[in-house]
Amino acid sequence: MNSGDLRKKREQDLRSRLEKNPDDRTTRLEYAILLSSSGRDDEAARQFRIAFERHSDDPEAATLYIRFLLARGRGDEAGSVIEQALEHNPMEVEVLKAHAQVLQSNDEYEAALEQLELVRQLTDDDPNLDYSIIECLDLDQRPSASHSEGGIRRRGVSRLPDSPALSREGLLGCRQARNGT
Repeated sequence: MNSGDLRKKREQDLRSRLEKNPDDRTTRLEYAILLSSSGRDDEAARQFRIAFERHSDDPEAATLYIRFLLARGRGDEAGSVIEQALEHNPMEVEVLKAHAQVLQSNDEYEAALEQLELVRQLTDDDPNLDYSIIECLDLDQRPSASHSEGGIRRRGVSRLPDSPALSREGLLGCRQARNGT
């Protein structure tokens, strides 16, 4: 059986499970992800939306839907979803990270940093948080030319004094990885 046949079989299995139990959050999200990975964005968006509408208090349904929307340049829709998600889960770490992504997509970098700082306060061990902050501070993405790299890095380091990722080497390594050099 080739990969296309396996994908079709998996899709049929997921659809069958949803027919039996349309409120199965896990199956619906898995189906949405499968559709998305197959390039069927309209169908995937519908499945993510249904999962979120039926399970609006579930952080995973919200964050997967938000990240899907952001990846497709649908920031306005993501903003609407994050508002609802925050009503149900105002202190959920993954929802706060998704909120920071929405803010960043709207060029609201300071507000995004505030969300990431709140995440820092809520979690002791998130190895990706430093890189989310670096991404938010990234000058290549930042519209204001009034910030020098040193100033941004110093501000970041003062916020995260023990963060090796925010050292000069960490910033350069992150940029090199992103640029493929």
